[in-house]
Amino acid sequence: MRFRREFLAGMGALAAACAAFALNGCGTGTSSASQSLIKSINAYVPPTGLDGSLTLFANTIYLTGGNIGFGTVANSGGYVSLTSGNYNLTASGPSTTPIVLNNQAFNGSNTAYTVLATGQGGQLGTFAPKIVVMPNYVNGQLVLAAGTAAVRVVNVSLNSNNVGLFNTSGGVPTAAVAANFASLGYGYNTGTNVYTAVPTSSLVNMAVVDVTAPTTPLALQATTNLNTQSFAAGNAYTLLIFGQPSNTSQPVSALWVQDYPAP
Repeated sequence: MRFRREFLAGMGALAAACAAFALNGCGTGTSSASQSLIKSINAYVPPTGLDGSLTLFANTIYLTGGNIGFGTVANSGGYVSLTSGNYNLTASGPSTTPIVLNNQAFNGSNTAYTVLATGQGGQLGTFAPKIVVMPNYVNGQLVLAAGTAAVRVVNVSLNSNNVGLFNTSGGVPTAAVAANFASLGYGYNTGTNVYTAVPTSSLVNMAVVDVTAPTTPLALQATTNLNTQSFAAGNAYTLLIFGQPSNTSQPVSALWVQDYPAP
């Protein structure tokens, strides 16, 4: 009965959130003083053979509107609007012990965030299941010269070594797209995973590499948009690297997500 009450409360809150989304023009990726914008992604790897689909909540508000599968960006990449404040975040699914992050502050006043479910079920330590919250780009955060975009790369793949984002020549990785994309450890860090101004002309012919074998591209999920994403100067993007080597259900992949303006 308690779950049913929370479910019904969440559905009502979701409707209110969606209404706020439409009324306040949240598609631009900017918010009012009393609102925060939330984008949600499922990058969680379940124990082998189990269903890894998840529903993400902020308190009882549905951030995803229902279960989303591995590698899925909720709401087609759009933002859900929340009243600013502190929230208990939960990711739960049919085969998943709820993953919880308590007392997360969403600060409003032109702020947007990406909420990630990451890690692997049954793991401890570095790769333990967790919810990661990343502040997203806001207009004017960087001085973007003509022909550049704001780019951030975040590695939450279960690769045993650091990974890098490299340009290629003839299919062979040659050099990092930007110096701070050369070797990225697992997880998100505000000092490491920063937005960088990158010429859009450099965001072609790319590969993700294991830094111990930097001339060999990592095999990626067939649906990756690593080299099919269109980039516009002045916009902001995150490349999310996630998944697990040798896992046919949740393989390593790279997904570009447009952070600003919201698609």
